[in-house]
Amino acid sequence: MDDIIRSQFRLPRPLHLQLKATARANGRSLNAEAVAQLSRALSMPEDVIAQAKVPAPTANQLAEVLGRIPLRSILTAEEVDTIATRLQTLLASDN
Repeated sequence: MDDIIRSQFRLPRPLHLQLKATARANGRSLNAEAVAQLSRALSMPEDVIAQAKVPAPTANQLAEVLGRIPLRSILTAEEVDTIATRLQTLLASDN
């Protein structure tokens, strides 16, 4: 497999969560989603890329990701849902 390069990237946590949620929604692995997103973005004209906006994950998607972290051992399900809703609001205000 000489045409495959292993790489490591540092991503901001919100972007990682969004990529993870998008991968799950598309039935892809995180790696496959990253490759698909990069391939699509790099094949677009510059003006299209500038206008493109990736939708922020929904509160349910964020709650699902947070639910996989052992936060429920220290937070209630309602607290996790509240955090997810607040994160969604914050992410939406950044767009």
